[in-house]
This record gives sequence, C-alpha cells and structure tokens, in this order.
Amino acid sequence: MNNEINLQVCTECDAPLPKDKSLNYFNKNQNICDECFKILNNEN
Repeated sequence: MNNEINLQVCTECDAPLPKDKSLNYFNKNQNICDECFKILNNEN
C-alpha cells in the first residue's frame, strides 16, 4: 500500500498542498490554491 500524497506548491503563498483529486486545493486555478484565488479576486 502506497501512503504517499502528491503535493503541489501554490505560486502565491508557497504552501505545499495535496494535488490528489480527493484532497485537491487547486479547483479554481491550476497554479493558485483556492484560498489565494478567493483573496486575489475579493471573494469573501
């Protein structure tokens, strides 16, 4: 069993976040995590 999680780094906050579909934090943009995307687009 492989327990490794593929990570991707957000280009805005440099946070290493899971890239796997079930844990994905890059739903709105391929390079920026969803939280940074909200901040950059004033989506509060």
